[in-house]
Amino acid sequence: MCERRALAAIVIALLFAHCAWTTPGVGVEMTITSDDAPGAVLDARGDAHAIEHASLRIASIALLRCPDDRAALSTLLGPAIAHAHEEETRSLGPFVIDAIDPTPIALGRLTTLPGRYCDVRVRVARDAEHPTLVLRDDAAMTITSELERERVVRLASPITLDEGARTAQLAIRISLAQSLERVDPGAPDPIADGAAALGAILGALDVAPD
Repeated sequence: MCERRALAAIVIALLFAHCAWTTPGVGVEMTITSDDAPGAVLDARGDAHAIEHASLRIASIALLRCPDDRAALSTLLGPAIAHAHEEETRSLGPFVIDAIDPTPIALGRLTTLPGRYCDVRVRVARDAEHPTLVLRDDAAMTITSELERERVVRLASPITLDEGARTAQLAIRISLAQSLERVDPGAPDPIADGAAALGAILGALDVAPD
C-alpha cells in the first residue's frame, strides 16, 4: 500500500512538473473595455440620470477548462488534487475598473497551464477600501453595492493553449448603458438598487477574442 501511494505521488509530481515547465510562456492577454458611455439613464418614473462615475471592483478573472478536460483531469488525479491543479496559476486581479471609460485597459497576462478552455469566470467583490460597485449621477445620487458575485461566461469557441499556440487574446466588454436601462436608479432602497445594478452589469458581460 505504501509503495502504491509513493508511486502515485511521484506520478502526480511528474504531471505537475510537465504542465508547469515543458510549455513555458502559455497564457492569455486580457483587456477590458466599456462598449459605450451610458449617458442619460431613465429610472422607473421616467426621470433622466446622467451617470458621471461608475467603478466596478473585479476580484479575479480566471479561465476554466472545457468540461470534458476537467472530467478527464478529475478521473486521472482525483477531484481534490484536480481542483488544486486547476486553481494553481490561472487568475488575474484584483482591479478597480472605470466602467464608463471606453478606452481599452490592458489587464495583463493570465499565465495558465496547457489545455482547452471554454469559460471565463469573473468574480466581483469589495475590499477594505473599495465597494464592489459605485454609481453616481450628476445630481449626486449614489448607488453602491458591497456584494460578492461571480459570472461564468461561455466562450463562443474554445481556446487551446499548447506548444503550437502559446498565446491568445481575450477582451471583456462591459455594456453599462444596456445594464442600467433595466435598473431603477430612483428606487428608495439603495441596497436593493445596488444589488440589481450589479446583477445587471454582470449579466451583460461579454468575453470574446480580441
